[in-house]
Amino acid sequence: YYSRGGAYYNQGNTDAALADYNKVIELDPSLVDVFYARGLVYLVYRSDTERDKAIADFKKFIELSDDPYWRKQAENRLNELEDN
Repeated sequence: YYSRGGAYYNQGNTDAALADYNKVIELDPSLVDVFYARGLVYLVYRSDTERDKAIADFKKFIELSDDPYWRKQAENRLNELEDN
């Protein structure tokens, strides 16, 4: 589901990407990268509700990830969202 969600996202099919990422979290919420990926999908929708969901996903990713590079990327996204 994770790989297919990424493929859908890259094709611009955000609804299908979101569905697959949600399925990944349902099946195995320990797959940390999906929170970053789903946060990116929420940004596409550009509504306040989805913005809040993106913030929550980026925060969850930062909390759980042990990869300093991607944590920094998530922090940058989070800072951009919180500044707007």
